[in-house]
Amino acid sequence: MPTIRPSEWLTRKEAAAYSTELGYPVEPTTLATMNCKRDRVGRVIGPPYKRINPRRCLYKRSDIERWVEARLSKRRKAIADTDGRPLSRRGAGPQTGSHTEQHAP
Repeated sequence: MPTIRPSEWLTRKEAAAYSTELGYPVEPTTLATMNCKRDRVGRVIGPPYKRINPRRCLYKRSDIERWVEARLSKRRKAIADTDGRPLSRRGAGPQTGSHTEQHAP
């Protein structure tokens, strides 16, 4: 039987704090709700857990890391590229109008 180090297993509160530390903020109550909900395929939407009694679950630290990694989006480019204009203004040519330019009389 494999030896389990105590630091490998987290309570729901610790798992939520660890997930938040990794960049995916979640509350302990949200984790509890996620344990009961399923996606369209029938998979539980929360991280894997072990129920040790009817009221207590433990989460493996490595499972939380994988679960957070799967939910964080891939790196993306910034909305404004090198010219500094947001996407909605691109292709519109130079900006004109009283709010962007002041004309000398």
